[in-house]
Amino acid sequence: MRSQPNILLIEADQLAAFVLSMYDPKGQAKTPNLDALARDGVVFRNAYSNSPLCCPSRASKFTGRLPSSHEVWGNGAELRSEIPTFMHFLRSAGYRNVVSGKCHFIGADQLHGFDRRLTPDMYPSRFDWTIDWSPGVEHREGTSVSKLAVSGLCRTNNQLLYDAEVQFRALEYLRHEALEAPGCPFFLHVSYTQPHDAYQTLPEYWNRYADVDIRLPELPPDAFPHEVTRWLHIHHG
Repeated sequence: MRSQPNILLIEADQLAAFVLSMYDPKGQAKTPNLDALARDGVVFRNAYSNSPLCCPSRASKFTGRLPSSHEVWGNGAELRSEIPTFMHFLRSAGYRNVVSGKCHFIGADQLHGFDRRLTPDMYPSRFDWTIDWSPGVEHREGTSVSKLAVSGLCRTNNQLLYDAEVQFRALEYLRHEALEAPGCPFFLHVSYTQPHDAYQTLPEYWNRYADVDIRLPELPPDAFPHEVTRWLHIHHG
């Protein structure tokens, strides 16, 4: 019997702690499976994201470094291949590293220590989202603000279809893992793209909250400063 345990890491994209009852008794999200995991496991209450953007945050997760160290500053930035990830250390310990779902790696290296991808990525690996700072400071409305206009009900969308494939491939791998390399431990990262803007869902999930009075987050008194103050902050910091 091998002494090294298999490792399964399940990740959701924009799952805010304040809506989860395991972190906040006032949380209103209905997550019975996550609640069960929390009851039988360990809940980390001091964990936080090192960046509000996807690529820098994921780079920090994989490398254990701050954005100031790995230098992935935005969603069009590349994680340099010479920077080791924890998957490299797992591989050196005899693990085979497999991912099903989103990693949001930019550039030619789409593995960064993984041995195999069960699905393509959800987002482009090219540098289309790399910000051109040469024109100088410019006004930006924010990240994906325009997508809020199309949130709501849907029959399906690319995110739902993608996550269904992520789930299918991950379960398929778990069922056949013993046949693939018996005696060799595995690390399987299952990374869903939802919840993510634009926030669209099926009626069966939408209707679960039909009779729920959703509480809005409490904002500080200066949450909406004068437009001149906002403009100065945007353009001059």
